Amino acid sequence: MDTKISKRLPSVVVVGGGIMGASTAMYLSKRKTKVTVIERFKVAGCASGKAGGFLARGWGNGPTDQLHRCEIWKSFDMHKQLAKDLELKSFRKLPTLSVSTTG
Repeated sequence: MDTKISKRLPSVVVVGGGIMGASTAMYLSKRKTKVTVIERFKVAGCASGKAGGFLARGWGNGPTDQLHRCEIWKSFDMHKQLAKDLELKSFRKLPTLSVSTTG
């Protein structure tokens, strides 16, 4: 392959500019990986762009319970750090209450 062309080609192509694609591209780029994101509509234009942004640690049950209680599950810490890195003023940690009924 021509060296001039190969220097312009990305190391990784991410398909989709939703939350998963955008975060994958961001973390790869932090590792000095050349990334190109391909998005059909617009970044965060579908489900990711419509989400309320509410995350709840430990609110799993049944088959996903382990995912919510696992010590290596660092998603909440990553969100907090990302908000700090990007100097976002809208990120805030809120107390939550879970209520259930029986019977």
